[in-house]
Amino acid sequence: MAATETRPQGTNPFQAFAAMSREAQAMLVGILINTLGTFMVVPLLALYLRLSMGERVDRIGLILTVLILANQGMPVVTGMLSDRWNARTLLSIGIVSRIAGYLGFILGHDFATFLVSALLVGVGGAAFTPTAKAVLARSSGALRLQAFALRSAAVNIGAALGPLIGGLFFVQLKIVFVAAIALLALYLMAVWITVRGRGPIQAARQPIFTAVIWLLRDWRLLSLTIASAGFWYLYTQFNFTFSMYSHDAFGWSGQVGLLFTANALIVLSLQYVILARVGSDLVGWTVCALGATMLALGFTSLAAFHVTGALVLFTVLFSLGELLIVPMLDTLASEIAPLVTVGGYLGFVSLGWAAGGLLGNLGGGTLYATARSQGTFAAFWGINALVAVVTALSFLFLGWLIRTFAQSASESGVA
Repeated sequence: MAATETRPQGTNPFQAFAAMSREAQAMLVGILINTLGTFMVVPLLALYLRLSMGERVDRIGLILTVLILANQGMPVVTGMLSDRWNARTLLSIGIVSRIAGYLGFILGHDFATFLVSALLVGVGGAAFTPTAKAVLARSSGALRLQAFALRSAAVNIGAALGPLIGGLFFVQLKIVFVAAIALLALYLMAVWITVRGRGPIQAARQPIFTAVIWLLRDWRLLSLTIASAGFWYLYTQFNFTFSMYSHDAFGWSGQVGLLFTANALIVLSLQYVILARVGSDLVGWTVCALGATMLALGFTSLAAFHVTGALVLFTVLFSLGELLIVPMLDTLASEIAPLVTVGGYLGFVSLGWAAGGLLGNLGGGTLYATARSQGTFAAFWGINALVAVVTALSFLFLGWLIRTFAQSASESGVA
């Protein structure tokens, strides 16, 4: 799925891990466990709710929307809270919330229970992820760059193995939920042993509401967030409608987990290599536009070819677009952010994921249900290809606009 923007700096990863504090090691292990548990169930959640629990497509879209809104919409707040609250407490809240959400999906049999469960899973992710990043940054010392490179590897390893495990046990997916709960419960005990119960570090003196209003005044941040929503809309289709399309058009169920695993493996193995070459020659906005172009080609392949090979081709093209865009979004946000508010900017840009997820699950789910009932899958994927083209043009335009303003400001300063 997604990886971080940090690249290895030549240190052997195993030696670097061994040289880190127990607290940093615990965060890396926890990130791997959390990602593994997430990807064992979330990519297959739509199929599970539809085939095993009998939920309607529109309701499934709403359930996934709640999960994404909580998981991606709240980090702008929880990221700030991680500097104000005891880190161990916030990590524990995140882990317990995810455990409760997974239990709800196991025991629930009605739409309301699934909605609450999705909310708990999303809140758990929102509480855990930014806090784990903050603890890792504070506890890794001189090995911070290596720590975040290892975090990227942990995320992608979990994203690669998770769908494979979920796909293999799809017929009994509740067992996978139980396994994820057991892993999280064990890790919760490890958090209380290894993570120090330190008080909050010195945070911004502004109240959180005032800080959010200040972020809203930066038009560059708002533009990046809006443009990124186009990508996250398309990303949602990969995790939502693409899995259902593979079943409706070709009779696939658990087999689609292999494509999600292939997605993660492609990102894990090629991201550093491609970004090292492309990123040295192109600015971040152009790299994002190139990634969106790859997405457009992928969705066009689904629209043009009604064969199983198109599923594989789409997965490859989508993965290439993803590995270009995801790390660049954080890179661009950090480049336009004042140094003292980088965390807030990185948290705020995640709202693009929330907005794109909302449109992708509700709008995409509705459009897919219509295409399925009318047999117009090609038109549905063509619409997604058009969204990708608009997203690519948006990134290009924003890059040009920001460079133009920067040049004007520089010339005014010289004058």
